[in-house]
Amino acid sequence: MNVKEIVDSALKLHGVSLRVFAERLTESLPSVGLSHATIINWRKGSSEPDTDFLEAMLVAYEPSDWRYVFALACLGAKSPLVWGENGAVWHIGVATKKPQAE
Repeated sequence: MNVKEIVDSALKLHGVSLRVFAERLTESLPSVGLSHATIINWRKGSSEPDTDFLEAMLVAYEPSDWRYVFALACLGAKSPLVWGENGAVWHIGVATKKPQAE
């Protein structure tokens, strides 16, 4: 999915106006303003959400929140090599066992 499709899908799922959608995306981001015109541009594919904005959403919302899922999906669409396909972030397993002294 590309960002345009992710935005369209989220709008359809929540069935709200563009203004309400913009307000809901930024509820826990008080210093961030997002206009309905910006959402229109995302839907047209003429622009995409800024990576910094999407990463701020990951910090502001719980993983169970639809906005977190939305942000992660958009990041995955924008940078699949970094975020993984569909936002499935790669986790690197770290060995916790200390080497034994000989």
